[in-house]
Amino acid sequence: MENDKNAVLDGNQRWIGRVSKENGAQNVLVETEAGATYRIPADRIIREETHWVLTQSIDDFPKIPSEQEIQDRVDEMSEDSFPASDPPSFTPEKPDINS
Repeated sequence: MENDKNAVLDGNQRWIGRVSKENGAQNVLVETEAGATYRIPADRIIREETHWVLTQSIDDFPKIPSEQEIQDRVDEMSEDSFPASDPPSFTPEKPDINS
């Protein structure tokens, strides 16, 4: 972590993760050691000379789902919708109009 200007620490100088992307003046993306990515508002993270400092718990911020988590949700929704999009397995009888 020494000389890692992308390191993110909490107020007690404990390592949280690394800045993976600065998204302009609005957000900073922080990736934890576990691989989770969080969107941190720029006013909640302070850029120091040697690292970043997060002003509150990482769990207070929205986690960005991974590509695999997004695909898993799409697959689950697709399975849940079956067979709603399938046509009926029978055709109703037509009334006898010749009688």
